[in-house]
Amino acid sequence: MKDFFQRRIEEIKFLDGLNARFKEISPNGFTCVVINKMLQNRQGALTVYIKSSGVMSLGDLSYSYTENSASNTANGFFNVTPDDYDLWLKRALGLNTNQDRLMKANEAATVLWLELLDRAGINHA
Repeated sequence: MKDFFQRRIEEIKFLDGLNARFKEISPNGFTCVVINKMLQNRQGALTVYIKSSGVMSLGDLSYSYTENSASNTANGFFNVTPDDYDLWLKRALGLNTNQDRLMKANEAATVLWLELLDRAGINHA
């Protein structure tokens, strides 16, 4: 997931009217910000933490809509859910309607990316 966000931030950070940054904040966490200069510097931020073994956590992957948020805070999280053949991510808390949908890591990353862009006022309709 970290690589997904690093690539997306690199793709958009030099576009006219946008600014973006990515920062790894721990071995298990990163934060990124997208700033929409066209909408009076409207900002979308996201911090993601992946649960470390042996550490109490809200979920297997937690996220906050703030930059550099602490690892014990979250706006939502995903849990790893296995079936007979694969591992999936299932949203366990959040504002989205994808609560019951099982997703691959890339799909979950895309959902969070689109939410980040939406918070910065960038819509993909």
